[in-house]
Amino acid sequence: MQRKKEIAIFGATGSIGSSTINIIRANSDKFSCKVLTANQNKQKLIALAKEFLPQYICIADDQHYEYLKAELSNLPIKIMAGKSGMQEASLIENDLTVAAITGISGLPIILNALTVTKYLALANKEAVVCAGELLNKLCKEHNTTLLPIDSEHNSLFQLLEGKKQQELKHITITASGGPFLKHEFAELQQVTVQDTLNHPNWQMGNKITVDSATMVNKALELIEAHFLFNLAEENIKTIIHPESIIHALVHYIDGSVQALLGSTDMRVAIAHALAYPTRIVQDDLLIDLTRVQQLNFIEADPLKTKAILLAREVIRQGGIKPIVFNAINEICVELFLAEKLSFLAIVETIAKILPQFSSAKIENIEHIFAVHDEVIKVTKQQTL
Repeated sequence: MQRKKEIAIFGATGSIGSSTINIIRANSDKFSCKVLTANQNKQKLIALAKEFLPQYICIADDQHYEYLKAELSNLPIKIMAGKSGMQEASLIENDLTVAAITGISGLPIILNALTVTKYLALANKEAVVCAGELLNKLCKEHNTTLLPIDSEHNSLFQLLEGKKQQELKHITITASGGPFLKHEFAELQQVTVQDTLNHPNWQMGNKITVDSATMVNKALELIEAHFLFNLAEENIKTIIHPESIIHALVHYIDGSVQALLGSTDMRVAIAHALAYPTRIVQDDLLIDLTRVQQLNFIEADPLKTKAILLAREVIRQGGIKPIVFNAINEICVELFLAEKLSFLAIVETIAKILPQFSSAKIENIEHIFAVHDEVIKVTKQQTL
């Protein structure tokens, strides 16, 4: 009997974490939870601990430590909490780590985890955008395979695996167009937070849903693809594909094109990463192509996709520029969700502040955080 793959999930109670848990629950003969962490959701973490009996759990908010300890006192689970607890949890050896924590604050955990795992299933966009070169370097040093688990980059991973780069012409990442695909640019002056959070295809958190509407999400994915697959900016294309059935395409020098199709459910990409290099059965996620009927592709409106043009410049300039881009957007989205900034002002503010920073070379992780904090400070000064 084959040994179960031991999984560590950082962010087990969030959207990606919950989808991962559902796959593990349906494949309990193949996977076991070794480490589970949460930020604040103590009740859900307790429920998961009782169901899966991991060896370790950690809650980032240490004020919940005593409560967890009391609730789980009869189980053989080591309970950790706070920053030191997360640090300890991230250094526990496992077969595969799922990094489902969001934001740049999760970067130290991810850099620790890749040193003790065989496979790093990464859903943290900011980690790749802000520290792509460092991630690649450490993965190579520790012989760790990085498996992206957003739909576009997971699709590209599957399409590009084993291919020779000199045979590639370019790749194409698709975008749904978000909730404002059919809006004229002038109409975007009036859109509300509620309008923006109404995504037609995907159920996601507020931050990424706003990013999808502004096309910043696709801009960040462009930067990710550059780092993950060692591709020049001009070899990464984008196209609007409203159905979100085709997630990525690879174009070859001989004129042929390969595409990866999948349903709009994150479990497709997560299952690929969990089972890699094999696959697992997910019959409920199979696409009935007779019901799809048509696939549309639309050239992006330059006015509505300015964020992508900015991302291309960020890639060309390199250095700290991806950190700057990400940090400006982070604050702008917070202000928009608080109704302190208009929708169009998000990308306008990125365009205004981005040139104020150099493209200095990244020195280390401390430098990454120093740049991030400085950009946050400057952005707040110029928007509030």
